[in-house]
Amino acid sequence: TYATLDEEDRVKLNDSIIHATVIKQESPEDDDTSVYHVFERLNAGGLKLSAQEIRTAVYHGDMIDLVRELNDHEPWREMFGPRNKRLKDQELILRFLALFNNIDDYERPMAEFLNKYAGKYRVCSRELRLQSQDLFVSTIDEIKNSIGRAAFRPERTLNAAVFDAVMVGLARRLSSKNGLTREQIRAAYNSLLKDAEFEAAIVHATSDEKNVLTRINRSTFLFSKA
Repeated sequence: TYATLDEEDRVKLNDSIIHATVIKQESPEDDDTSVYHVFERLNAGGLKLSAQEIRTAVYHGDMIDLVRELNDHEPWREMFGPRNKRLKDQELILRFLALFNNIDDYERPMAEFLNKYAGKYRVCSRELRLQSQDLFVSTIDEIKNSIGRAAFRPERTLNAAVFDAVMVGLARRLSSKNGLTREQIRAAYNSLLKDAEFEAAIVHATSDEKNVLTRINRSTFLFSKA
């Protein structure tokens, strides 16, 4: 600490100059996307940060804190696996919440959409935090109990497009207060993976507006009729 430094070192520190560049965005006023892009462009040396790592720094606040807390939820840890050093697991949680709550505002690229959501709810109400927490926990718990770790993995690795569609589709059904049995959830999930429209929307151009809406709408439909 400063108090434990030698007198000579304290004098040097007191006389030092720290340069700082303050970046402000004048327009648009409703988000800080330009700050994100400047950060991204400056991030050229050393270890290049992931989109979520930059997002966590630029949009630090209530929503980012909530995502970090949800990332510790044990069933999610069992579903995803070990914590991702580049915060991919946290980005998936943010992706689910953003698509569930703001799907009508979705425009590609996905990274920009997530930036705007994190910025919009940097400061959010306790009610929204509790709703978001309950939404994620209840949905991932149902998937873990009915499908297990194989969920979101049409191949061997977790597919983000399958993740967001299944999560949003099931969450919509659960939000309607019409519960599903584990057998019904498994049946709807298996039907979804065999659906031709859904399959096309999770393979190519997965962040394209049409494909995002198609896979989420197909998931919503199949879970609603289960």
